[in-house]
Amino acid sequence: MKKNTRKTRTLALTLALCLALVCFAPAALVCASTDLEPPEVFPYEQVYYFSDGYIGEVDANFATISSELTVRYLNVPYLHKCPYSLTESDYSPYRFEVEENSVVIFEKTTWGKRYNALIETNDTLSDLFSSWRSDGCKVIFVNGVEEARLLGLDLDYDTSPYTEFLQYVDIHINTDMFTLFVDTILRIHFDYGPINNFLFVLDESFGKDWLEFIYSWIFEDYIFKYMIMTDGRRIEELGLFDYLEYNNINFLFYDGSSLDSLYEATEFWNESNMCAIGTNRLGNAYAEQWLYDMIELREMKNDNFAIYEYLYSYWRHGVLEYYDIVKMAWSVKLYSLDEFWDIFDAVGFEEDLTVFDNWYGRSEVITYKPFVGEGGWMGIAPSHYLLLDDEWEYMYF
Repeated sequence: MKKNTRKTRTLALTLALCLALVCFAPAALVCASTDLEPPEVFPYEQVYYFSDGYIGEVDANFATISSELTVRYLNVPYLHKCPYSLTESDYSPYRFEVEENSVVIFEKTTWGKRYNALIETNDTLSDLFSSWRSDGCKVIFVNGVEEARLLGLDLDYDTSPYTEFLQYVDIHINTDMFTLFVDTILRIHFDYGPINNFLFVLDESFGKDWLEFIYSWIFEDYIFKYMIMTDGRRIEELGLFDYLEYNNINFLFYDGSSLDSLYEATEFWNESNMCAIGTNRLGNAYAEQWLYDMIELREMKNDNFAIYEYLYSYWRHGVLEYYDIVKMAWSVKLYSLDEFWDIFDAVGFEEDLTVFDNWYGRSEVITYKPFVGEGGWMGIAPSHYLLLDDEWEYMYF
């Protein structure tokens, strides 16, 4: 009798529990669902994406932005893709009518080097941005060149004639990590002093020999300008080639063919007067092998010379395995970063943008740069460089 009673009670409890689940489960689900924030209604109906990048890159960025908009907002803003070139009238930004009260993402990845063209670009952007702002638009300017490289004779952010247009943007996002990469290397090893008695071991993404490298944009825009900034009068007296020889400045290009030959070539150099710099421009397999050989060279020399590697956007994990033993930097996939969308939200909802002001630029402009801050090996102020090469003579020669 007790067994039957126990079974009856158990069955009753089971039925009661099932009934409770049926009755209260929907309410529980409703309560749980209210904890999730629904997508917001974006205050602007139109978003424009202007870019002078390669069309494949523009398409990829457009797809990323479009996808993110559909996730973030209940009313998906209409996104306009506007590739352009300021030097080709067919693709001028003037071709695109921007609706009033819109958000404009304007990306410029390259800059010219002729004075008239630069002034014209500044005037064009000033007219565009001021017009859009007067129509109630928000302007997010994305710049692929470090602002410290866009300076005039005063070497001052606020007086540069090439960046006056920045006063008409809501925020300037700077994505040039390569300038900071090279500039930091020069600062670490030479600390604003002349380059002297030093060996740069480079991979072949920089060139196959020193003569090719001397005429490359990397040497012209960075190494040469640094040398002029620190020892310009001496270069004028000797000439560039004699100056390199006199100061014992050497560039060694390692092709990966013989580690023993590399050891012999660097036998009398050590961590105090040499470093190695590579990129993955020739592919990740090449970069991985180059890094492997540089680590091997360290062991062969029993010397901890500095190794630097810059990664473009198509790196793979094999290269990142060296992250803890070499100094690395990489290009920015801006539209995939949470920080960009934090900025985008703040612009759209008119929130405080000063919280993003973390980099150097015109004093009245909010300037943001990804991946800089405390703890990073590149988080230092960039050197100031004149934009036009022919202006150097007025300062140093």
